Amino acid sequence: MPSGASHTATVSPTNANLPFVLEMANIGVKEALQQQDDSLAAGVKVCAGSIVHPDVAAS
Repeated sequence: MPSGASHTATVSPTNANLPFVLEMANIGVKEALQQQDDSLAAGVKVCAGSIVHPDVAAS
């Protein structure tokens, strides 16, 4: 990562992910996954110690 863009490269993903993290912290992960559209659930790779994403499980 170029040093000139390191701040932007940190802040941008943080700002994009923060609403989802806050929702999971406030209402719980399972509830947040049920209330959101499939895009949040698609990012889950492991749940309760089990691999739940088919591509990760196949690798």
